[in-house]
Amino acid sequence: MGGKGVGGGASSSSTSNRGMSIPLVYCDQTASQRPVKSIEDYLRRISMPCHANTHTNITYTGSQSTAFVSESRQIVAESTGARISGKASCDIVLFGGNGVTGVVGLLMDVLNLRALALSAAVHADGDGWNMRPVVFVGPHEHHSNLLPWRESGCEVISVPECVDDGSVDLIELERLLRLPRYGTSSGRLRIGAFTAVSNVTGLIADVDSISILLHRHGALAVFDYASGAPYVKMDMNPSPPRSTTTEPSSLDDHDDPSKDAIYFSPHKLYGGTSTPGVLVIKKRLISQTIPPTISGGGTVFYVTNQSHRFLSNRIERYEGGTPDGIGIQRVGLALLAGRRVASEYERIVKRWSSSSETGYTSKGKEKDDDRPPRTLLEYECSTYDRVVAELKMNAPNLIILGHRDATDADKCDDISRLDGNVIENDVSSHCAGRHLPIFSFLIRCGKRFLHYNYVCAILNDVFGIQSRGGCQCAGPYSQRLLGLTSIIKNKPGAEMADEVEVPNDVNRLIERALLRSDRPCELLRPGYTRLSLPFKGLREEEADYVVRALIWVARNGWALLPQYRCDHRTGEWRHWSRRGKPLGKSERLWLSHYDILATVPPPSSNKGMVINDGDDSSFIGENILASRSRLDQAMDDANAILEATKRDPRFLSEVEKMNPATGLLGSGSQNDSGDGGVDNTLEDLRWYVYPQEVSQYLRDGYDVVPDTFVDDALLGAIDVRMDGRRRNNLIVEGACSLTMEPFSGVHTTVSTSPALQADLIPFKEGDHVGEASFDEIKAGYEDGELGETCAVYSKAKDEWIIITKFLQDFESDVLEEESVICRKRNLSAMTDASLPCREGINPTTINLSPPGIVSSSPCVPMQLINHLPPAVEKREKKKPSRDSSQWGQRPVPHSAPSLCELGSSPSLAPDSNRVEKTDSNKISSVEGSPVANATSSKSMKNRGRIKPPPKIMRYVTQAMIQWDMVQDGDRLLLGLSGGKDSLSLLHVLLEFQKKLPISFDIEVCTIDPMTPSFDPSPLIPYVEGLGLKYHYIRDDIVKRAASSGKDGKTVSSLCAFCARMKRGNLYTCARKNNCNKLVLAQHLDDCAESFFMSIMHNGFIRTMKANYKINQGDVSVIRPLVYCRESLMTEFARSANLPIINENCPACFEEPKERARVKKLLSREETLYTNLYDHIRRALIPVMHDDSTAIMRSFLEETIARSRKVPASSKKSKILNGSKDEVKVMRAELEIATSSSNSEDCKDTTQNSLLSLASASEEELIAELARRRANKYKLVGAMKRLTRNNDIDDYELPADETGQMCSLTGGDGMIPCRELME
Repeated sequence: MGGKGVGGGASSSSTSNRGMSIPLVYCDQTASQRPVKSIEDYLRRISMPCHANTHTNITYTGSQSTAFVSESRQIVAESTGARISGKASCDIVLFGGNGVTGVVGLLMDVLNLRALALSAAVHADGDGWNMRPVVFVGPHEHHSNLLPWRESGCEVISVPECVDDGSVDLIELERLLRLPRYGTSSGRLRIGAFTAVSNVTGLIADVDSISILLHRHGALAVFDYASGAPYVKMDMNPSPPRSTTTEPSSLDDHDDPSKDAIYFSPHKLYGGTSTPGVLVIKKRLISQTIPPTISGGGTVFYVTNQSHRFLSNRIERYEGGTPDGIGIQRVGLALLAGRRVASEYERIVKRWSSSSETGYTSKGKEKDDDRPPRTLLEYECSTYDRVVAELKMNAPNLIILGHRDATDADKCDDISRLDGNVIENDVSSHCAGRHLPIFSFLIRCGKRFLHYNYVCAILNDVFGIQSRGGCQCAGPYSQRLLGLTSIIKNKPGAEMADEVEVPNDVNRLIERALLRSDRPCELLRPGYTRLSLPFKGLREEEADYVVRALIWVARNGWALLPQYRCDHRTGEWRHWSRRGKPLGKSERLWLSHYDILATVPPPSSNKGMVINDGDDSSFIGENILASRSRLDQAMDDANAILEATKRDPRFLSEVEKMNPATGLLGSGSQNDSGDGGVDNTLEDLRWYVYPQEVSQYLRDGYDVVPDTFVDDALLGAIDVRMDGRRRNNLIVEGACSLTMEPFSGVHTTVSTSPALQADLIPFKEGDHVGEASFDEIKAGYEDGELGETCAVYSKAKDEWIIITKFLQDFESDVLEEESVICRKRNLSAMTDASLPCREGINPTTINLSPPGIVSSSPCVPMQLINHLPPAVEKREKKKPSRDSSQWGQRPVPHSAPSLCELGSSPSLAPDSNRVEKTDSNKISSVEGSPVANATSSKSMKNRGRIKPPPKIMRYVTQAMIQWDMVQDGDRLLLGLSGGKDSLSLLHVLLEFQKKLPISFDIEVCTIDPMTPSFDPSPLIPYVEGLGLKYHYIRDDIVKRAASSGKDGKTVSSLCAFCARMKRGNLYTCARKNNCNKLVLAQHLDDCAESFFMSIMHNGFIRTMKANYKINQGDVSVIRPLVYCRESLMTEFARSANLPIINENCPACFEEPKERARVKKLLSREETLYTNLYDHIRRALIPVMHDDSTAIMRSFLEETIARSRKVPASSKKSKILNGSKDEVKVMRAELEIATSSSNSEDCKDTTQNSLLSLASASEEELIAELARRRANKYKLVGAMKRLTRNNDIDDYELPADETGQMCSLTGGDGMIPCRELME
């Protein structure tokens, strides 16, 4: 009955990735319902023909649309018990926004919360900032009922849950309301915002008891019915409670269970898709004087060119703009549909009970267990109980989150308790504490769990069940259920909650990994699978089918793991046949297939989709039988898939080939042993199973993965026992003691993580409570993530203080301590001038300031310390122009040896005299400076200390071998810009110099364009510390660009001009220092972006070359990183803490960059095709060849020349008269083409031909150039294909007279270069 009229259902089917037809069963109603055909037909037939804009009653369509909207508003009022008309009118119904998120913002606008919070913060003094409005939220809140309150500036207090039943702890709520800080005497606006039904566990809250408690203490009671509206009764004005006991009651006649506001998302209602949010609020809370935040059409009474006046009508005042008329009408129809289904259910049950001998006792208990529940709400709750019992019996490794075994009798009694008194309640309240059929679960597999996205994929691919994976936008509650939080118990009598829940150590490690890890690790994000089994939307046989499918997946789901591949970047699991196409090859539907002129619908692209509209007379009979048959067939198909998987070893062999470098979390870390190992920090956090972990169990014929039912064997971050409860977390006494008990499976990670070894400081801002290092708190304040109202716990004062005062006090203490240490150090230096640093002290470990505090070097004079600004004064400022006297005087990065280590005195610190001042474009070599001489002996010991990751070394080795980049005796000049790529390449070359059997020299050159935004001078001491010869060229490129354009004006492209000037300086430096090869650090991402940019903007296939000679022929350019991804260098530079120089050139960053757009384009494609860059790497090998551009250009020019019809004489005249530059280019190219000919017989011919070509036409020049190039490579016309040798059975290639050979990745030897072009 529940599925009648729903688009889809079990009567729908789709083709799975295995070529079988499977049913489509929608079980994600908690997220959003689907359209109902009867509602959509009614709108199409009745409403849409007369649809128009409202705000007018003059026209028929406007009047009718306005009437429809008003009627829908009345239906909402009837469904929520609101009084919106008559003398007793006290409520208002407002529509707006997208679901609860939108109407919570509307509620805050109505209450003017943001202005109240801002006013309290601005006019606060001392603790006056605590006068902000305070919002109490429950433990089960969805993000829509939590984040808007946090962002409003209000103080948000989380009320904990009861340990026994998981409901809101009313005792703790009352204690908080009695505190002077939050009590009636505080004068603060206090609001209680609680969810009526959890969207994670379906737990029903006792909203009437919460309302009474809030109203007793003068607080507003507002409730989120987003997940509860489809199931429970919403009542704005319930009857006052009446005590049913004979004992004296603390209840009084003034106890008010009414709600000040309720809000819900109609798109979760049966048939309520595509609808606005609904807010029902007390009329007295809406001010008629405060202007609305969202103002515009429909909200104003009169507007002039100087002023405007808003309407006093509360509805029109806060519903600005054109309303969603059809969506609002759909809200009313969806509520009518739900009301009719519930009444029809009760009518059938009543008729059934009257015809049977069973009945109810006075207490409402059933005499006959077969009797159906009296109401639809009780039926929904009984569905949850029945399904949980069946799953526990048949699938014990399927863990239902939030479920607690009932220990109290009579859970369904029509009573609710408050202050020990029994009060009567309506039919909705007597189910408080029970669960609606919303199931969130994990499936245990061995020592870990099946990933929730994998479970969703199996349910979809094998059974057609639509579910959802993740935290369901209820992060705090989900983390509590998954064992990722700990409790801080405050001191008795504290003016705050007794217990504060904070993320535990493991939770912080996961967040840090998701934010900062060098490897994609989205799979680490904790979560679970959720589905719903509501009466409205599913038929009985479909619900039974879903339960059978869950049992099947819990028992056998692990066996299909080898057929699936996980994506660490997106967290998705997909069948091997759909890795790059989530919808397969033929199942996607397209909006672009719509044709307004089409008389018949276009053919569906989803083969096998059969949708029953549900309105034919056979729906109850034949279609249900057909549906049962299809569902049974799907279960048989699932068993067949399982048996076929066990018999087919192909998938097992495939996953067993996966090694750490290709399939595991955190692979390729720089800390591995050389084979692309696993980052142990991330691996210890892994809570899900990999396919390769279960392959051996399949080979051995296991039915169950070992250790599946052993709680003590659990590994990873998620800590949930088999009974669904989390282990009792350590409750810490005192807010300053935050050391948590490590979880099993991650002991090593928690105890040894460097991030957790630093002192962590508690902080709180509103409801956000956490702990972080001083560096992170300081950075969060400077970046605006922590506001002025944030409080930080001071251990020294044993109290919470404002963040600004905390930062000032902390830095003052640190600077004072550093001053004492530095004075002692200076005194020691005076007593023994030959030892500027005391023997036995490592200067790199003396710095006692926290990370991020700017501190002086151990040997820097004291006057430099006194000028350090406090953190609270640090703001974004424009960087001043560079003074040449300060060139090279930045603090030396820690990676380079310090002066104290070198045995030098403080007077040898870098100054303006240590570098020879030169003209703007003169080369300044610093290899002979005093510092360089002093470092020569020590720096040799430091060389090679920073070891590049094996993955980078592997790719660079491959490129060097294939492109023959380095030979014995080479002199390499590395262009060092100070970016991550060039610095990484510097250490790669040093590593090769150390390991390769050949000998080659490395010199380094940096071009300083002398702009205020880019100062590479800190590289000087760093490179010197490596013992390398360093060339530092200062060239005022920007100044030269101002007069180097046409007619002495500024150049049209500063970027292009700067690139040419830098490259010219590098060539000059290489020649002067006898370096035969220039080394550049472009990587695979650069090559791929250049390739696509050349195609899209130049119409030519070209990219950066791997190894080529410049036109003069005296210098070769090599790019060893052409096979490396940019992310590899990013991670290496960050992990090795390389001294990266940030370049903030306004010419590069103020205008949109085409390369950035291409990078984003490729990044989007990579999310669908994870091996995209592997394929690009192989495809670019021919294009990276030095001769590829000349070959393809010759083909292009020859082909274009054939289509030209202009007479040769006119072309010749045009060339001779107006295109002399083009002739010079042609002649130069001909000289290059002919210079490669070594034949003695053709020398005279070549000279004669050059003389005769001086007067040749353009067509003759092009033809001659193409002929000679083609003759060189034996590629006249089209590429010669493989020819058949009649004497043998093989194909063979014509001989390659050039003799050039190349090696391909994965190939077994050398192949002709010409084959690359084919």
